[in-house]
Amino acid sequence: MNKVSLLGAGEMVVTLKASGAVALGQPVKLSADRTVAACGDGDAVTGICVSKNGGYLGVQLAGYLRVSYSGSLSYGWQHIAANGTGGIKAAADSSAGAKSRPCLIVEFDAAAQTAGILL
Repeated sequence: MNKVSLLGAGEMVVTLKASGAVALGQPVKLSADRTVAACGDGDAVTGICVSKNGGYLGVQLAGYLRVSYSGSLSYGWQHIAANGTGGIKAAADSSAGAKSRPCLIVEFDAAAQTAGILL
């Protein structure tokens, strides 16, 4: 039994309008006033869709969550971007103004290709 838990740590979820189809667990980006759309490959991640209700989404902007990933991520602070297939990847560019955001990578499940991150 794992006695370490990060659930609820600094969690912030907001409700925003959906533009187009967005799946649960998918990275999203701002697309208009109070509206988000699914991220494409290399897009900066505004948050992760954690709930859906009609044309509205619960978008987690901060806190711990598990997301799918591709490529190679490292433990610790890392800049991430969307991978275009519903998950994240290491950002190609972490310089000021780049399409990325920092997050803390705290765990991996290589078999499931998921990572535990703090946004």
